[in-house]
Amino acid sequence: MIFSLPYNRRNPLAVIQLLLKELYYWLYAVLFRRKIAFPKKLTRILLVNPSMQKIFGYTEQELLGQELSLILPERMRERHSIMIQRFLESGESSRQVGTAKGLHAKGHEFYLDSSVATFQSGSAKKLLAIVRDITEQVQAQEEILSLNRTLEFRVEERTKQLVQMNQENIELMGIAAH
Repeated sequence: MIFSLPYNRRNPLAVIQLLLKELYYWLYAVLFRRKIAFPKKLTRILLVNPSMQKIFGYTEQELLGQELSLILPERMRERHSIMIQRFLESGESSRQVGTAKGLHAKGHEFYLDSSVATFQSGSAKKLLAIVRDITEQVQAQEEILSLNRTLEFRVEERTKQLVQMNQENIELMGIAAH
């Protein structure tokens, strides 16, 4: 990994702090197997780690310098740009974005969870995105919801049957009593 940092004669400590901050984000992403992307002016991917390559299905060379839209489904690109712009205008330094969809190199979509943060790199403000694939969790939740709906339907149907049987028993008992 190569960092291109401006040399500051008046404050060399600031350059070292900046380097350490960028290295921290990189190590965090690698150690916790998170995906990481630095879009330049919200459009270009400037840094890629192995987890990002695995999740999105691209090599580092295929991702570096590409538009961020490469890894977003077409229908979500405009909304994503608006959300990023609002985040930057909010003045917040970080935000949990939540569940969204990513676009794999092979063309299929998958669920992801993401957080974003801003940091200063030299004179430029940069955006850091930390993303993880949550497709399996979302599919498990959907399966549970489906099973719950099926169970509720069956309980409702069985309750109707029992009410009907109870009504028939009451009617039979009434006829037998006469």
